[in-house]
Amino acid sequence: MAGAGLTGLGSLGGVGLADVSGGLSAFSQIGGGIASFVQGKKNAKMLKELGIIAAREERVRTARLLGAQQTAAAASGIDPTSGSALDVQAETALEGEIAALMAQFDYDSQAEVARNEGTQALIGGLQNAAGTILGGQLAKLGQNPRTRTPTSYKAPARNFNAADYSGYA
Repeated sequence: MAGAGLTGLGSLGGVGLADVSGGLSAFSQIGGGIASFVQGKKNAKMLKELGIIAAREERVRTARLLGAQQTAAAASGIDPTSGSALDVQAETALEGEIAALMAQFDYDSQAEVARNEGTQALIGGLQNAAGTILGGQLAKLGQNPRTRTPTSYKAPARNFNAADYSGYA
């Protein structure tokens, strides 16, 4: 009795087990693409935050270096707020800001790559799912709708017997 229920499942409502399997496979591919997309967005957000932190650390390092330069100039009896001492500090500040922006840009670039990889994974999952669904339907087009056998199916050849055709000559 239990076996009878399972044999009917193969053609239940015109939907075969291959259709169900193809649908589950497509659903799995879409789910995988969505998961990769979400992970890509999370990775991009994390990388953006790391870029902000790296830039902040670079600016703190520059501020410490500027403080040390001012202290060294003052200890030498040089006015740190004018002349060449000020020029050196301005150059240090500029280089420090460039380093901070480069660090942030590097992380922003990595974030963009992570976001694009997630988007591409989503698109790939959707394309694979569509291919799975369409592939299953295209396979059905090559079948006889009444018997669900391939149209290239040929009936077994009968043995030719000349006596069957003797009255036609």
